Amino acid sequence: MNRNQQQLNQSISLYQGYALVMSTLIGVGVLQFQRGIVQEAGPNGVWTILIGGLTPLAEAGLITLLMKRFPGKNIVQLTRDLLGTDKNPRLGTWLSLPFLGALSIFWLVATAIVARTFGEVLISAILPMTPMDVIIGTLIASATIVVVQRPRIIARFCEFLLPVLFLPIAILLLTLVQGAELENFLPLFELDGKQLLNSVLTSSFPFAGASVLYIFMGYYQQPKQALKPHLLAVFTVIIGYWVTMATAIGVFGPHELTTLMWPTMDLVKQAELPGQLLSRLESPILSIWVVAVFTTMMTVFGAFVDLGVTLFNLKERHHKWLAWGTAPILYGLALWPSDLQQLFKWADRGGLYGFITSFSVALILLGIAWFRGRKGSKSDVSSSA
Repeated sequence: MNRNQQQLNQSISLYQGYALVMSTLIGVGVLQFQRGIVQEAGPNGVWTILIGGLTPLAEAGLITLLMKRFPGKNIVQLTRDLLGTDKNPRLGTWLSLPFLGALSIFWLVATAIVARTFGEVLISAILPMTPMDVIIGTLIASATIVVVQRPRIIARFCEFLLPVLFLPIAILLLTLVQGAELENFLPLFELDGKQLLNSVLTSSFPFAGASVLYIFMGYYQQPKQALKPHLLAVFTVIIGYWVTMATAIGVFGPHELTTLMWPTMDLVKQAELPGQLLSRLESPILSIWVVAVFTTMMTVFGAFVDLGVTLFNLKERHHKWLAWGTAPILYGLALWPSDLQQLFKWADRGGLYGFITSFSVALILLGIAWFRGRKGSKSDVSSSA
């Protein structure tokens, strides 16, 4: 590979990495995560969400520490080098399959869950007469069109769309100031050990998705400096989810909150802009949420496709065939849950599986890298994207 081609592959900047992490973590979960947390913790969800946010911070930190030891390589190339030997390099390929298989299953199922949840919200909010399969098929096809591009294109999509994601936080803060009641946050700190553990685990589910760094960090310009922007991105998302959680509890109270299907959409309906600039905010917020869902699908599905391309050494022209060949599988998985209750179970279990898998892979591989004293030899590429 010549130097120009190397620089072309390593073309994701640190800011784009920040946008990538934020865009992935903010997805469909933001519309309904409050209900599950309040069912476990009641008003204590206002602080257990912060503890639950420590899990994605640790996950993103471990992944970054692992990947920056091998600059210019994604998880497929990293595991081949780390687990193989000089005499038997193919051993690394075989030993890497359990790690790669576990990650790819999560990315595939997570993409399907996002697509189905997207369809459920649209049908209940604005398109009650539109068939579910049409909405899901359109979303998957749109995401596939982007996913067939290089990872740097996906990162630039996230960079371009990132500013839009900050607007709902400002509107929710306005709602918190206007309509929150202090008594809805009481009583606090009355959880036993089991309730606290269940609440913290439930609070960690909305943050699933940092595992896409296993792929995209292979294309970073400066992977050795990526820890700070990654942690800052996760911290920003934690604050955003906390604002959403606090507003929901303050406005509706913990008891009413457990009865709402999409609490965040109901929150937006409570907001009133000064001067009545906009009388119905749910329409623009729903549009922003569509952007958030689309970016989550792009990065997660893109990670799955790039893993397959690298694993099977496919040429670039075959990239699109893998993406479009996977699209019908996503479509079938998205339509599999029979109702919303089953869909939410998939989401909860998928989030737990994704976190455990991602954290375990990083911890095991990082331990092996330290034990064997292995690290990559490439220098960071300093050219701009």
